[in-house]
Amino acid sequence: MSNNPSFIYVEDNVFNKKECNRIIKEFKPKLDYVLPSGVFAMLGEKPYFAKKFYEVLVNYQKTYPHIHYTPSKWQLGNFKFHFYKNGKSFDEWHNEHCISQPHRILGMILYLTEHQTGTEFLSGGYIQSKIGRVAAFPSGFTHTHKGQVCPEKKDRFIISAYVSFFEKGSKEIEWVKKNER
Repeated sequence: MSNNPSFIYVEDNVFNKKECNRIIKEFKPKLDYVLPSGVFAMLGEKPYFAKKFYEVLVNYQKTYPHIHYTPSKWQLGNFKFHFYKNGKSFDEWHNEHCISQPHRILGMILYLTEHQTGTEFLSGGYIQSKIGRVAAFPSGFTHTHKGQVCPEKKDRFIISAYVSFFEKGSKEIEWVKKNER
């Protein structure tokens, strides 16, 4: 169990440069959702590279076993490919837990490109953008964050994914039954 109370987990070299470039080449032509900050494409629940995200999630669980105390069952999914043109980023403070996504418990980011920038947390944490790096962190208000604009004026690419509740677990079902009596 980690003594690091931030619950931010970072693992380097999960993907190599060749794999990251392949992902960019494959998904950049499929961009279809436009936002003021950038463009993204939905990749579905289980893209071919999801296995490496699962491996990081297993390491997160080993580092922060607290996640096993959630009463509901959860799974990894909702993969998105993001493209930010030079000078753009998702630079508004936000977290991943909201009324439209109330089941998210962890956010994950794969940095496909490397820059002198990264993800900044309102609490003071920071994750440097590095090719092949995957970060995982809680999705709630305690981990409010934003992307930084690249000072080098380079295009940026990331993949995001989320760990979300999907059904009641056995403990949750037991609690509901006890309280219904």
